[in-house]
Amino acid sequence: MGQCMEKNVHVEQINSIVKTKDTKQTVLPTNKTNGTTLPKSNNKIVSVLKSDIISVLKPDDHLDDFFGDTTKNLHNETSIQLNTDDLNRIAESTVRLQSQVTRARPPRRQKQGAKNPLRQIQAENQYTEIHTNLSEQELRRLKRAQIAENAGVAQEALAALATTENFAEINLRKIDQSPVAKFGFEPYKELMLILIKGRRQCSLHLVNPIYESINEGDCYLLITPLKVFAWLGRYANTLEKTKTTDLIDYLKQNRDFGLRNEVKYFILDQAKDDTENDSHAEFRDILQGEIDDYKSIDYVIDDDFYETNINELNRIYRVENDLLMPLDDLCFHSLSIKILDSNEVFVFDFGSELYIWNGKYADKIKRNMGLQLAQQLWNDIYDYSECIINPFDPLDGK
Repeated sequence: MGQCMEKNVHVEQINSIVKTKDTKQTVLPTNKTNGTTLPKSNNKIVSVLKSDIISVLKPDDHLDDFFGDTTKNLHNETSIQLNTDDLNRIAESTVRLQSQVTRARPPRRQKQGAKNPLRQIQAENQYTEIHTNLSEQELRRLKRAQIAENAGVAQEALAALATTENFAEINLRKIDQSPVAKFGFEPYKELMLILIKGRRQCSLHLVNPIYESINEGDCYLLITPLKVFAWLGRYANTLEKTKTTDLIDYLKQNRDFGLRNEVKYFILDQAKDDTENDSHAEFRDILQGEIDDYKSIDYVIDDDFYETNINELNRIYRVENDLLMPLDDLCFHSLSIKILDSNEVFVFDFGSELYIWNGKYADKIKRNMGLQLAQQLWNDIYDYSECIINPFDPLDGK
């Protein structure tokens, strides 16, 4: 156990089988010693650099150094002389608690296993480690290949720099303006104030981005290109505050509305924060208002009343040929994402807001027709006389 079972490989045998690419053979002296280094030969010749004789440790090597000598402690202890009378006194005073039955067992014969003579012959106390220049040659080959590859790139770069180009004679391809930008249907504005209101199901609506639109009974989300503010009213319910913080987390993860990584987020809690701090002051400056210009709770519409009547503003159309077909079963009701179809184009009219949803597989003709029809719908007169809530100012009467 623990002994090296490798065969003794002599240097002469290694030298006899190591051959070069050009059929040359390296001849080495036979009397190698530990750590002998040979001079290097040609780069194409595989040669033996050095050969080291490594000793194999046995399992009991340095065992005494680890455990130490225990005989020193035995000699230092004082010995006590005992005689037969002392042992008899101990036997007389002791009481046997339980009778001890001794069983007669036949003596076991320990047979020593026969050792394998071949394994004893193969067991060696040392072995020879041969070092060649194969690794150095492979490293040189990889470096030469890398240098050759970089040299080719450098030559191509020099050739490109050496060419002359007359940019005055180049005609750039004219790109048509996108239909979305032509009709003014941008997916978002640079300044948006979103109202978050509802007791059972919070709805989101764009309101006029002024400080007079803020009230202490609801939550708002102010989005600018560089900063996003979340306003939590003093008397806002738990669902509205939770919805607002969820929207902040969504914007941080998905970067919607064109927001970038350098955008800063602020949560303004009217019930906990000091309304005169820098964040509140910057919030008022963006909306161009004073510290007391917001509406109090007395002028706020009830959440249940708002949630019941705000759905009357929802009107949904589907583009069919050159017409907007109203979906009567979906209009004036709360919306769901299940109504969307990847092959269709929908137009959502919320009174003060108009959105176009293009399906992933909708053709280009239908998409362009949807933009034209939506522009006509936006230019028409909007009649909200039958609506209880004013779509342009949802928190105020008609």
